[in-house]
Amino acid sequence: MKDENLSGPSVDSHGDHHMTERIARDLLTLEKPVLFIGSSPRWGWNDSDPVRRQLISRLQDLLPTMELVHVPDRKSTDGLEFSPGISVFAGIPMARLEGLMASIKNLGNRTGRILILNDHEIALEADHVINSRDLKNVVRLLELMEKLLGSGEVVPWGRTPEGLAFQEGRQKKLEHQRKNWTWDETREINIPEEFRHELAAGLDENAE
Repeated sequence: MKDENLSGPSVDSHGDHHMTERIARDLLTLEKPVLFIGSSPRWGWNDSDPVRRQLISRLQDLLPTMELVHVPDRKSTDGLEFSPGISVFAGIPMARLEGLMASIKNLGNRTGRILILNDHEIALEADHVINSRDLKNVVRLLELMEKLLGSGEVVPWGRTPEGLAFQEGRQKKLEHQRKNWTWDETREINIPEEFRHELAAGLDENAE
């Protein structure tokens, strides 16, 4: 897997179809996809736009093995762990995203690809960048993923023995998590405000 250089092609409204298909294949086939969501008004965990929220939900449905990680604005990036397969960054404020990219570049043994749903007007260096200011680009990517799944051209990592074992292990972990969180306890861990109600009510899948 090529991981020496973060720079790579970007995909925008005039992007190349073949490059978008490459991104779709990477998302489906590379192990342990991770979706990093920040607090940007667009594409972040607090995004109120129903269309963007639906697209993110659609991406998660296509990738049942995807982990969801919230990136607080003030938390140090030192402890973040990146996927050996593909990491997707969405809704990260610009200054925060620049810090994350610098942190990734400093990892001498970095593996995996980086995909950024870019909602900023500045060029970003990553393995894959999609201009998500134009929703058509994100829709095109999701449609290609659905097409690849339907055609049987690719074997998604989630359907491999390793992927299935990963899902089983994650489910067992969720089953053993506490179901009696209190509101005060949820404030002490990294839980976005909108999820604290669910967690305190016993829906603890966001506890990690």
